[in-house]
Amino acid sequence: MYTIKNWRYLYKIDTQGGKCVLQHTYEPYINKQQTVLCLNFTCNNLYTNKLLGEKTVDFFFEREATNLQRFQSYEWCPKILDIDLNKKQIFIDFDGILCNHLETNKIESFIDQARSIIRTIARQGFGKISMHSHCFFVTRRGNLRTIDFFSCFPFHESLVSSEIVEEILSPDSVLAFSKFPFRKNDQYDMLEIYKFLLANDTWGSIKLGMKEDFDNVN
Repeated sequence: MYTIKNWRYLYKIDTQGGKCVLQHTYEPYINKQQTVLCLNFTCNNLYTNKLLGEKTVDFFFEREATNLQRFQSYEWCPKILDIDLNKKQIFIDFDGILCNHLETNKIESFIDQARSIIRTIARQGFGKISMHSHCFFVTRRGNLRTIDFFSCFPFHESLVSSEIVEEILSPDSVLAFSKFPFRKNDQYDMLEIYKFLLANDTWGSIKLGMKEDFDNVN
């Protein structure tokens, strides 16, 4: 049993070298020893100063927990230490540093490992929207691991209600993905967003350039 009292928030680094929120879905608390990360799913998200609907919180908490459990056997998936269903808190081992905190050339040196992880997840029939460098961390032993499994979706079921998705999108993401083919009426197509990011997301100054790998996925 863990408690997040006196734990601090975990941030990524922005383009100016300042602190920036990791995502808009949960509050990321890290312990003093920087070995355990708590994913605190709450309607009153103080990390991003957002009020999220209970339906949204429940949806992404369930996806995070389910997909973490699904990929536990893989070395690149952080080990689950505890899940508190009542508080909607998930504790995982986090013995390293976010890739986003590294120097540019060091970030780029991990891109092939990141591509391999994305492909492995895809072979299981899932896409993972959170493929940015701040969604991965390097352990003290130099191994690459990924976080934010709430963004995983099954390829055969890629449509999600816009009511749920828009609550956790950043303003920039709303601008980028609010039109067809990413948004289709009152739903977002996670597969279209996934393919776009595969082609355009960058690690350091290098694009993932993986869209052709998944052009035939439907």
